[in-house]
Amino acid sequence: MVSTDSDQAPTRVKTCEGMWRACGAAGAIEALPERYRAPLLLRYYADMSYEEIGASLRLPRSQVATLIFRAKKELRRKLAPAERELRA
Repeated sequence: MVSTDSDQAPTRVKTCEGMWRACGAAGAIEALPERYRAPLLLRYYADMSYEEIGASLRLPRSQVATLIFRAKKELRRKLAPAERELRA
């Protein structure tokens, strides 16, 4: 049986989640809903394009872009208090 990107997506997400746990933003990322977390991790830690993420998660590219946008917006909201504290 030939392996496809969609077969490997869950493994890539788990690997990326491990990398996130190693940094300070782990709690905020883990708190994201799975539908936001998976595309975000695949984009920034597996370095996949929106098209590759879409193929792996069986989503249209436009939906991948929207999910990543919303994930980043939510992370900014959650991390803003810590950022303000660092600047003070």
